[in-house]
Amino acid sequence: LESKLNAERLSLKHSNEELIQTQKEVRTLEMDLKQITTNYNQLSHDHELLRQSNKHIIEQIESNNQHQTQYDKDLKQLQQEFDNSLNKEQQILNELNQILKENERLNKELCTINNEYENIKNKVIDYEKQIE
Repeated sequence: LESKLNAERLSLKHSNEELIQTQKEVRTLEMDLKQITTNYNQLSHDHELLRQSNKHIIEQIESNNQHQTQYDKDLKQLQQEFDNSLNKEQQILNELNQILKENERLNKELCTINNEYENIKNKVIDYEKQIE
């Protein structure tokens, strides 16, 4: 019975260590999520600035045909930046979705570990009562 109790205690210790590691991973993912959210917000702001800048350049092109060639170059560059911004936005959204899925998986894993912990704790308490 004593060795069984020791085995349960060791199992409980292992579960606690897994729980602590999972909690660390969750905190790391939460920090990553905050950083990605910050990056996404900055990218959205940059995207809006580029869109406004693009609109302004188009108005200049229409009002001043003498500089048509230069304005076309600027517009093409801004369009490329705009497209890059959209691609980056999509990439960040994909990363955000992956992190959210991983966070959900880790939360489920944490719940499972917590349940295992409670079960083992109850078994240890029962064994200790039996020993007494």
